[in-house]
Order: sequence, then C-alpha cells, then structure tokens
Amino acid sequence: MNHRLGEQQIKIGYFHSRFIGLREGNYQGIEGSEDYLCRVEPGKYLLHSYELPSLTCLYVSSHSSLVACHPRTNQCHFTLQALDEARSIARRPMAQSLKDEREEIVVRCYLAKGDADRAVAETAGHANPGMKALNIQANNMMSPSDANVDAMKTLVADPSSAASATPTLGLVAAHLFLSAGKTSDALSCVASGSSMEHQALALQIYIKIDRIDLAKEQLSTMRASDEDAILTQLCSAYVDIANGSSTAADAIHHLNTLQEQYGASLMLLNCAAVAHMTAGNYSEAEMSLSEANAEFNGAGDADTLVNTVVCYQHLGKSAADIDPILSTLKSQFAAHPFVEGLKRVEGALERESIKYKVDAIAA
Repeated sequence: MNHRLGEQQIKIGYFHSRFIGLREGNYQGIEGSEDYLCRVEPGKYLLHSYELPSLTCLYVSSHSSLVACHPRTNQCHFTLQALDEARSIARRPMAQSLKDEREEIVVRCYLAKGDADRAVAETAGHANPGMKALNIQANNMMSPSDANVDAMKTLVADPSSAASATPTLGLVAAHLFLSAGKTSDALSCVASGSSMEHQALALQIYIKIDRIDLAKEQLSTMRASDEDAILTQLCSAYVDIANGSSTAADAIHHLNTLQEQYGASLMLLNCAAVAHMTAGNYSEAEMSLSEANAEFNGAGDADTLVNTVVCYQHLGKSAADIDPILSTLKSQFAAHPFVEGLKRVEGALERESIKYKVDAIAA
C-alpha cells in the first residue's frame, strides 16, 4: 500500500503466513489432525510444520529501511520512525482520505509495538471503517473471542463500510479471520485487492491452502507492479519455499540479500531456517535458529521454538534436547497451532494404543 503524505511516502506491509509441510517425504494422516505427520521413530510422530511468523514489516522509502517488528523483540526502531513521521505530518493540509490513512498507519504502528491498549484508545468511537476494524483487531489481540470475529464480519458486510472504506478494512479483517481459522473469509477480503499488501496476503493464503499455482500467478502480478518491493522479495522467498527443494536455493538467496541490505531480524532468520530445512541443509538451519536465539530472544518466540523442534528432529537430536522445548511451547504458547496439533496427535495416538493394549495373563 503506497501512501503519499506530503513529500514522504510510507509503505506498510502487514501479513501472516503459516507454511505447512514439505513437498517431499512420506506422510501419514492420523485421525483428529488436519496437518501432515511424519513418522520419526517408533511411537513418536512429528508435525511437519514449519512456521513463518506473524509479523509487521514497515519501511519508509525515503530512508530505504526495513524492519520486521515482532512484539517480543527490540527491533522497533523503524516502527517508531514511521510513527514519528506520521505524527509530524499531522497538521499538513491533505484530503480527508489521506488523513484517515495517516491515522490508520499510526494505529498499526501501535499494534506492531504490541501496544493494543493504546490502539483501542485511539480508535474508540471512530466512524472510519478502517479504524473500526483496527479497534476490533486490537481488542482481539488483548482477548481473542468469537464475538470479535462476528463483529468484524458485520463490519465487512455493512454496505456503508464498503462504500467509504480504505484498503485497511479488508486487510485487517483478513488477518483476524486467519487467526480464527476462517481461511475462506480471509481470502475473500483480499483476493480482489490491488494494493501490494492485499496481494501479498492473498499469496500467502494460496500457499496455506496448497494452491501453489495461484500463488505463482499472484507473485507474477506483484512483480509486474513492483519487482523491487520488499513484499515482492519476501513473497518470492515464500513461493520458492512452498515449491519444494528444487527452488529452496532461490529462497535462501532472496533472504540472504534482505539480511545483507537491512540486517538480520527474528523473522528473516526464521524464514532462512525454513528455507534451509526445505533444501535439506539442517546444519545451516540450526545456525540461523541459534542466531535468532542469541540475538533476538528466540527462546521467547513460538515460531523459533517450533522451527527448532523440527530442525532437531531432522538432525537426530535426542529427546533430552527436544522435550524441554516442547514443554516450553506447551506451557507458554498453549494456543499456538503447532501445540494444538501436537495435542491432537498425542490424543489420537493414545486412543489407538488403547485398542492394542494387552493385559497381563495371570500365571
């Protein structure tokens, strides 16, 4: 999304992706699980699920700067820079539509910082549909509930919202629907969008539903719009990863280039680890995850922990290395999709094992 505000141009990309499964390998489905499972040793199954983290990417074109700002890292410098710049132009003459978008950018910066309380306060009672959507999203960040999902559906379906909405409404609604597992609703919000943000999110949803063909078509559209855009480069890496080991090297190249230009971040290191695992380079993946742990407190990030579990399984590390990470995931991130899937698998395995239980025969 490009916003010309005075002499500055602010671009914001906010997207969520969950990359599930490799294209190579033997998989076995177990009752009660919607994911693929890979048998790793007798009695144990591993969810073959590599996580591309929830993130907010903000960059200000006048500074050629990028940051992946995750609430659990200290990488918020450019988020604050974007916030300050949006505030500095608040009193400049501009059309009402630009004023609305500037206010939306400010609130999205608060959400990127994890300041949901501030975002709720800034959007309370606002008539702009985009701000209403951000208010619902902020409330959902503090307390996820079906009521928030229903409120967003009502807002999206309101004809008056469609008539006066900025692109933020569809984008924010799509994120909320994705977090609630309503993939079809999320796709309907962005599939016809013309902004780079809408296209990037639609591409990631296509990957999520295993429609790589549609993701490639979407990427071609993005490249035609702006081949050098950060979102285009990131989505190129996502498609290369989803396409399997044959193109994983291209993903690694894209991600290395971004790290060279803008520095490492928790998100880029996790993406690099996923790309290396897709290519079968598990030692290199472990190095990326070790850097994420050392430099960006990856031990407190669910995506880093999930990727570390998967990487350790492929490296053949012992339960003594893996079990503590799983315990941390279960205790600190109980609602994470990987943890929920693991619980379903464990429950299914337990139910199956009962069927084959053999009672001891008295002598």
